[in-house]
Amino acid sequence: MDINRVILIGNLVRDVDLRYSKKGTAVANFTLAVNDGYGENKTVDFISVTAWGKTAENVANYCSKGSRVAVDGRIKQQNYEDKNGNRREKVYINAQQIMFLNTRQQQAGEDYSMDSDNYRDEDIPF
Repeated sequence: MDINRVILIGNLVRDVDLRYSKKGTAVANFTLAVNDGYGENKTVDFISVTAWGKTAENVANYCSKGSRVAVDGRIKQQNYEDKNGNRREKVYINAQQIMFLNTRQQQAGEDYSMDSDNYRDEDIPF
């Protein structure tokens, strides 16, 4: 049995990009900055994340640049052709659950964790 599961905690690099698929499904794309290492060995990895449905709408409504979130999801790979006809590959996290760690609502004591709806990868609007 193979396992494909990733758990990351980091901060949004910029505001969430919320779009809707042709079928009307909400899709949120954002980049998460995740620190790795300590002291002088500290580096930052920038990880692309996609969320779907109500989770996508909630992350767009309640998070913005700098928001701290925990993402639980799967690593996905997409191959595509760019405008110039070059073959490209994109690796990203397909979020299954996102926990908001420092929104105004959580500071007030409310819990806004959301489970992502499951949608097919071909619905991703890249």
